[in-house]
Amino acid sequence: MSVAASSQLMVTVPNRAGQLARVLGVVAQARVNVLDCAGYAGGAEACILLVTSNNAKVMTALRRIGYEVRKDKVVLVTGKDAVGQGARILKKVADAKINLRLVHAAGTGRRYLIVLKAAHAHRLAAAVRK
Repeated sequence: MSVAASSQLMVTVPNRAGQLARVLGVVAQARVNVLDCAGYAGGAEACILLVTSNNAKVMTALRRIGYEVRKDKVVLVTGKDAVGQGARILKKVADAKINLRLVHAAGTGRRYLIVLKAAHAHRLAAAVRK
């Protein structure tokens, strides 16, 4: 298992069809790899969450065409996928009494990626590493 401090971009977009494709098109034109993508919508706006191989470059490209982009500290946890792995990792977080503000995860059957956000990223990373 690998645990790393990282950052996540939160891109505010109008809540209408095609916005995710447009944002990912900008990332592709910047020649940056997407490591994780999630999103949610509410009302007139939506939020796209991105972890990329070069967040600074993506942030610049998106702001240049008018998107509102915010950067948040997150912890990335990656490793070999196995039944119960997410539960084991999140039990460490719970045992450390850390309240998560955000979590999203993906697995391929071989590898997993979990994105975690809490008030204190360094404390969160230390708890997961135990």
